[in-house]
Amino acid sequence: MIPLHIETHDRHLGFDMAESSSLKSGLIINAPGGVALTYQGSLVRKSVGIPEVLQFVIDVSTNIDVGLFGAWLYDKVKGKSVERIIINRCVVTEITEHGVRQALEEEIRSGESVPNYRFRLTVRASRPSLISSTLRGRQRRTD
Repeated sequence: MIPLHIETHDRHLGFDMAESSSLKSGLIINAPGGVALTYQGSLVRKSVGIPEVLQFVIDVSTNIDVGLFGAWLYDKVKGKSVERIIINRCVVTEITEHGVRQALEEEIRSGESVPNYRFRLTVRASRPSLISSTLRGRQRRTD
């Protein structure tokens, strides 16, 4: 699962992406390329000039066509008042079809190579012991 945030001044963009007149949290949008895009909600700020943030999650548990999905996403945002697209904390600096596709590919690739460790460490009388899984963390190699 990869988070996707779209910062926009266009209050209708979410409805356009869902191709629906209603939009609620948990709505699954079947996008091209075999992508299931789940709408998580919006952050609406009441200040003037501050964009709304549409929050989605991209399901990458199956094989997807990144090029097709990237083209679809770009087609949905082009011509709209979009400030930024953030894919798993990676800011798309160039909002073009190529820029969106490149950011998607990088995030999917980096997510495949990072193992998901589950552990909990407790310290009792200064003796650490490893017990069953409750803490979920992702670690990246920095070397």
